[in-house]
Amino acid sequence: MIDKTRKEWERRPSVENRQFYTDFTKAELDGALRKSKKGKVPGRNGVTQEMLCNMGPKAKNALLRLYNRSWHSGATPPAWRTAVVVPILKEGKKASDLASYRPISLTSAVSKTMESMVNGRLYYYMEDSGLLDENQAGFRRHRSTVDQLMLFTQSVINSWQCNHHTVAVFVDLKNAYDRVWRGGLLLKLQRYGINGRMYNWLKGFLSNRYIRTKVNGVYSRTRPSKEGLPQGSALSCTLFLCFLNDLHPHLQPPVVRGRHLDMAVR
Repeated sequence: MIDKTRKEWERRPSVENRQFYTDFTKAELDGALRKSKKGKVPGRNGVTQEMLCNMGPKAKNALLRLYNRSWHSGATPPAWRTAVVVPILKEGKKASDLASYRPISLTSAVSKTMESMVNGRLYYYMEDSGLLDENQAGFRRHRSTVDQLMLFTQSVINSWQCNHHTVAVFVDLKNAYDRVWRGGLLLKLQRYGINGRMYNWLKGFLSNRYIRTKVNGVYSRTRPSKEGLPQGSALSCTLFLCFLNDLHPHLQPPVVRGRHLDMAVR
């Protein structure tokens, strides 16, 4: 049912937004490289962010052409959609318990740079269009958990001054990124007006993803990852915001609502 609905939305005429169509610029590439996190373990190809940042003008121009070809076609190389998962034992936990390990995903630095540029456009569109829920403070500029704490504290004070009681329910989603329903997310993106090359690229980015586990230098077989958002991607934060964005209508006043990405207080 969801696939049928999504395809109907894909066929509908839409208003073009230049951010969804125009090629990426040298300035966007330089900005993405400048903001990239350094000193991180690279993906399987061994290419680090430092290598990309220190490339010469000709190499950067070639990289930009590669990104724009991917942008035009909506296709990404399999290496960009394959994560190497390294399990790290949590401090003080039993090595014999699978729950004692924190999975760390190692992905392509080349892909991360592209994801950063796409994320810059996607986030700007969602904020500039006023589409993001005002109750959400997670991973948004000029907002933080302090905003939610102040809102909650003031609500408690107001209730106390009126001789009322305050009941708070805190919700923390476990494995939040891993539980995202990709088909539903794509449908929501269309409803937010995201179309053209932006939508096609995001659809390709989320489709046919794979993981491999690495333990003591030995790799497992490649397995498909059918649901969830990629760990460690700049895009995942914004996509998760989009996925949870329509939660607030279900929390009706006089409920005080506040969210910080995968945590909520009601």
